[in-house]
Amino acid sequence: MLRAGLDLDGKLLALAAASHSGEAFHVAGVREILAGAGLVVYGLWEADGGKICRRNQHDAPDKRRCVTYERVDRSHFRNSDGVGFCLGPCESDK
Repeated sequence: MLRAGLDLDGKLLALAAASHSGEAFHVAGVREILAGAGLVVYGLWEADGGKICRRNQHDAPDKRRCVTYERVDRSHFRNSDGVGFCLGPCESDK
């Protein structure tokens, strides 16, 4: 991972490179890794067939919100809420 350019060391590198039990300090470490990449994650996420579902940490499982995704073209997608996004390279990036 380091040769591929992953910029982590110590406990965060150990978290990325090994299996773990998902305890609170593991979740905090993953959030730290994602924040270092400019990403913020809220809630609990899971895949359910062709859907991506999210709920707040303390919500009951039946309170989750799910969306599906469709491919619009080579790099553009739209979710079932009508929100479009691109997974690069994107024409608008040029």
